[in-house]
Amino acid sequence: MTEEVVKAAPNLKIVVRAGAGYDNVDLAACTKAGIVVMNTPGQNSNAVAELAIGLMIYSARNMFSPGTGTELRGVHLVCKRLAMSASSSLLTLVVLA
Repeated sequence: MTEEVVKAAPNLKIVVRAGAGYDNVDLAACTKAGIVVMNTPGQNSNAVAELAIGLMIYSARNMFSPGTGTELRGVHLVCKRLAMSASSSLLTLVVLA
């Protein structure tokens, strides 16, 4: 949300950013125009936790293939299962970028 966008929307009253932080919102321009800026910190924390647990289970079952889906903007992630104890159900994962 740049100053240019704020000026182009004279009827804008509120900007709500999904997630935490305001790094992509020009707060000075919004304040000057009388626009309320809000965010939603923690909105997706449950979904992120569920995904992390699901990926750990997926990895524990040896279904993780580092050859597909691991590239992120040219950086290859390395994921190695360090320990899996069947008796204590303890799983330890280390992800390096």
